[in-house]
Amino acid sequence: MVKIAKNKSSTSSSNSRKKKGESTAVTEKKGKKKQSLANNITEEELNLVDYYLRNKNLCNSVDHCPIEEVDVYANHPQALAEKHPSTAEIWYFFTSSRPHEIQAGIDIQGQWVICEKIDVFNQGEKVGVKQLLEYCEGDHKSKYKIIEYQLYPAPENSGE
Repeated sequence: MVKIAKNKSSTSSSNSRKKKGESTAVTEKKGKKKQSLANNITEEELNLVDYYLRNKNLCNSVDHCPIEEVDVYANHPQALAEKHPSTAEIWYFFTSSRPHEIQAGIDIQGQWVICEKIDVFNQGEKVGVKQLLEYCEGDHKSKYKIIEYQLYPAPENSGE
């Protein structure tokens, strides 16, 4: 799942039918303040990973799922906020996890680089992985960050 912030807004992304290895990422536009992912798992994040993301991967229906599917890594972070306007401060998207994969025919100026990775636990059981990625243009880090959530273990989809 992805969460992206533009000015004081954020966006997140998720996929409706995920394959093994797909995830959700969260992108945030931050100032110079650094945040560690450690000990920073909220009940909302557990719900996102263990309910929405897990049910999406298993192709189960969920009650009122406002999360749309967007190819987060094929877009510049600023473009995501512009293409998916909202009055909400945080947007969530379903997406495939592939931050370093080059997208043919896509004009993006940089790449997402993994900075930190931690395990997500619910009642003592590992249910996912949370990783922080920063958007870099050339040799320079930009103001954009993504928090990506992946299920553990990644569910197998039928028909593959």
